[in-house]
Amino acid sequence: NSVVCDDRQYIDFYNLHFHGAGGQYGANFEIRPTWQSPKDISIVNCKSSNAYYCGIWATYATGMTSIDNFGVYGTEVNNNSTFGIRVDGENTSNKATNTVINGCHIHNNGNAVFGFYGAYLQFTNISLITGCLIHDNDGFVAWGDNVYVESSTHLEVSYNTVYGGNHHGLHFDVNSNYFICKYNTVYNTADSAIAVEEHLISNGASVIYGNTSYNCLYGLVFGPGGSIFEVSGVTVRNNLWAFSTRANIELGEDGVGHSYLDNTMDHNSYWVNTDSPSYNGDFRAQNPRVNLTFSQWKNYTAWDFNSINVNPLL
Repeated sequence: NSVVCDDRQYIDFYNLHFHGAGGQYGANFEIRPTWQSPKDISIVNCKSSNAYYCGIWATYATGMTSIDNFGVYGTEVNNNSTFGIRVDGENTSNKATNTVINGCHIHNNGNAVFGFYGAYLQFTNISLITGCLIHDNDGFVAWGDNVYVESSTHLEVSYNTVYGGNHHGLHFDVNSNYFICKYNTVYNTADSAIAVEEHLISNGASVIYGNTSYNCLYGLVFGPGGSIFEVSGVTVRNNLWAFSTRANIELGEDGVGHSYLDNTMDHNSYWVNTDSPSYNGDFRAQNPRVNLTFSQWKNYTAWDFNSINVNPLL
């Protein structure tokens, strides 16, 4: 690793370039505690590039309190082979807390063999990703999200510009509840602008509002999950889903018992690109999956009573 900051507290790193860490799990900047829980560590106006595994990695030690108050500000993270920024807590009862990724440029991380993500948060609580430019984090064909959040709660993802990549723009998975996804612009992704999987209303409601997406395969995807075949408790309002190349929204109902209707959608604006070679329909839902018009979508879901389906160009 280029810089190791294990077992440290109250340290800031300014204006440094971390580059080229090698080894199977080589990270340009790594926090992996062994005897003291790390807290109040910041990376400010730095650059982290071309690590074999991860550009910036804050992880945990079994049974030790996970990192608190870790921040990455104004930093470029690029061309790292697997992850750009990765923050891990240990489990659902020992989460990394108060993570901030603010004003960063995260791009071209991942590769065709190993994957994976531009920014990856797992087992975190009270986190913020805001004001970032995040793009072209490719991974391999099945995965490669620009932002992937797993088993995390009380997260805000806001005011980011996200584009490119082999999969989703913003992906919330595995009971990542109580999240707020607002005022992001997402475009030209190979899959959806925003995806939500395995979200249970019984574990907390989340909100997606004020976002703009265009030229993505889908604007929004709900499920299916790998183990919890349900998305419920999500409010989707005041978003613009424009020129989606396959469908505006897909409900991934691939099997009996999947539930996607215990959500709220309204006051959204939709438009799909019917000239796209991958175009299937305005909306996709039901089991087996069928393509629905806007009117059929509203009748099936009882959503979007006040939404519109018109070309948004002035």
